[in-house]
Amino acid sequence: MSSIAVLREPSAEQASRWYKPRKQPALARIQLLADLLQQDEGIRLFKRTDVGADVVIEMAGGATLRVTMRPEQIDVRPGPVLVGATTTLEEQAIYRSELANLLQLLQIGSGFYVFSDDLVGFEPVGDCPACHIEVFEWQEDCEACSEKLYPLRPGEDEHDAHAKRVVDALLRRKMIELVTARGRRNVERAISAFYAHGNAAVEVLLGILIDMPDVAEVYCDEMQLLHVLARVR
Repeated sequence: MSSIAVLREPSAEQASRWYKPRKQPALARIQLLADLLQQDEGIRLFKRTDVGADVVIEMAGGATLRVTMRPEQIDVRPGPVLVGATTTLEEQAIYRSELANLLQLLQIGSGFYVFSDDLVGFEPVGDCPACHIEVFEWQEDCEACSEKLYPLRPGEDEHDAHAKRVVDALLRRKMIELVTARGRRNVERAISAFYAHGNAAVEVLLGILIDMPDVAEVYCDEMQLLHVLARVR
């Protein structure tokens, strides 16, 4: 089966301006990650090798993931489906959350970039203001020093900060185009109000973006927008 995601060192063209190669050898990082995964309650198979480990992890609904860990890259593929597997919408949502949590662990532990045709939310977005290590889109706190990456400004609440991160993600992926840069604040206010009212319907948010006079074009559908919202906290 084809890979869900591959994690590896970025090329010079792929690396962000904040990227710094890890000083610890890749094999040592992979071995430490293997030790962490071995403690997971969902482990169905664990085979350590001289150059890494091969792991099968049980996920929600009876699905499994096969993780092949090597110093040059980590490969995450669908594993065998277990007897009695089910695919309810709730279990699919849990599976996606478990997959994202696994990739976050692998990304932080390895220092690799996540390369995937379908998954979003793992791109580098800056560096920690305290220790200057590269940070990724899904992080709220720096994994190295625990610095808060998105502190609230005076007069802001958590919905305002969340809305800023959503707009950042949409603009970075070219999913929306603003009429002018000054209109960004109005888009952030609209998204903040969306969350403040407890709304979680992605079709409603998509309609808000389409109808906003400050948004020139929307280049995503409901599923693409849902993927972004799921990864931006």
